[in-house]
Amino acid sequence: MRANKFSKLIEASEQLTLGQRRLLLKRLEEVEHQQQIVGWIEPQQGKRPACPYCKTEDPIRWGRSHGLSRFRCRNCKRTFNALTNTPLAHLRHKEQWPVFAQTMIEGKSVRASAQACGVHYTTTFRWRHRFLRLPEEKQAQVLRGIAEADETFLLRSKKGERGLQRRARKRGGKAAKPGRSSEQVCILVARDRGGATVNHVVSELTKCHGPG
Repeated sequence: MRANKFSKLIEASEQLTLGQRRLLLKRLEEVEHQQQIVGWIEPQQGKRPACPYCKTEDPIRWGRSHGLSRFRCRNCKRTFNALTNTPLAHLRHKEQWPVFAQTMIEGKSVRASAQACGVHYTTTFRWRHRFLRLPEEKQAQVLRGIAEADETFLLRSKKGERGLQRRARKRGGKAAKPGRSSEQVCILVARDRGGATVNHVVSELTKCHGPG
C-alpha cells in the first residue's frame, strides 16, 4: 500500500465505532496468523518448489491464489502451489490450523475443535482426517547410521464399524483385560540420528513382544 493511502486509512480509523474497531482488529489478527502459516508452508524465500506432477525444477512464478504463491511448470504447463498433491491441498481457513492442531493434541472432539476454531464441525472433521494422513506421507524411506526403535500400544479403535462384538466404548476408555491382548494395537517407531523417522502398525501382536 502506498504511503498516502495508508495515511488516509489511519485517519479513517478514528471514525470507526467500537464494534467496527473490534472487527478490524480481529481481521488483522487473522491476516497475521495466515501469513505465519504461509511462512511455514512455503519454501524459503528465493527457492521454488519442483513441479509435483512431473518433478521438473525451476518453475515460473504465476501470481498468488488463496494466500499462497502459485507456480507454472515449464515442462507440463500445469500450475501448482506448495500444498498441491498433499493432504492439506484445497483446505480453507489456514489461519486456524495452529488452534486446531492444539485441540488435537488435547484430545478434543470434532465439535469442540470446531467451536475453538470458529468453523463448522464438518470442516474440522475434514481437517482431522487430512492432518492424520500427513505422517503417513512424510515417513522416511531409508534410515541411515545408528537408529533406535521402540513400540507403543494403543487400544484398537473400531469407530464407524457395524456389528461390534463388544459394547461401544466411550472416548478413551480402558482395556477389559490386563496386560497386552488383542484389544491393543502395536505401533513400532524407528528413528535415526539424522531425524528420519518411520512408524508401522504391526499386524501380529506377538511380533512386538520383547524379552519376558
